[in-house]
Amino acid sequence: MLLDNLDRLRRYARVLERNAAAADDLVQDALERAWRNWRQWRTGSDIRPWLFSILHNQHVDHLRRARQPAELSEDEWERLSVPPGHESESQLRDLSRVLARLPDEQREVLLLVVVEEMRY
Repeated sequence: MLLDNLDRLRRYARVLERNAAAADDLVQDALERAWRNWRQWRTGSDIRPWLFSILHNQHVDHLRRARQPAELSEDEWERLSVPPGHESESQLRDLSRVLARLPDEQREVLLLVVVEEMRY
């Protein structure tokens, strides 16, 4: 079950960390914590919100330790996004820039609801 959510966790971690290597480290830390604390997950419930909460809390811990979040380059934003056929590249770049301007908390919620189809 943990590995079934790996791609989603990586995608969310890259948005949070804005750096591929740091995102992979974050996912690894979150999965390790989930594995150690698997008894805290309620059997029968959706595991995704639990995993995303762990990932988010790990990210907050990393920010507190580092005191400066990493930045996601424009190339990384473009690589992470899958452009729909009806939108031009310039519109996607504009969207990436606007998302980058949002406060972290708002961007995280927006991406979880829209991209990961989680409930607010």
